[in-house]
Amino acid sequence: MKKTILTFLLCAFVFLTGCATILTQDTQNITVTSEPPGADVQIGPYKCVTPCVLQIPKGKNYSIDVKYGEQKQSVPLTKGVAGTTLINILFWPGFIVDAITGNVQKYNPTEYNFTFTQ
Repeated sequence: MKKTILTFLLCAFVFLTGCATILTQDTQNITVTSEPPGADVQIGPYKCVTPCVLQIPKGKNYSIDVKYGEQKQSVPLTKGVAGTTLINILFWPGFIVDAITGNVQKYNPTEYNFTFTQ
């Protein structure tokens, strides 16, 4: 009986998860720097002061809004396909799970530098 339950749980885990969901995190670090340092950064609801690293959930349509004094700059976060998603070619239900969780995408690049005049 225990062996049957264990086998069932293992199969359920395999069938209900995607490769990117298993092998990667739901968030990704975005590094923001500025010249000069000390600029206010906002990515969606997340805020910091440069230089900083923010942990952002994958799959969101955020932009990086940076303000230094009266100067403002904005750049959209660029998304690409996570390489681990390609493993789902062998197991397509996993792709559906990865798409629902947002793990099918990743941010690329993950480092942004802004330059302001003083």
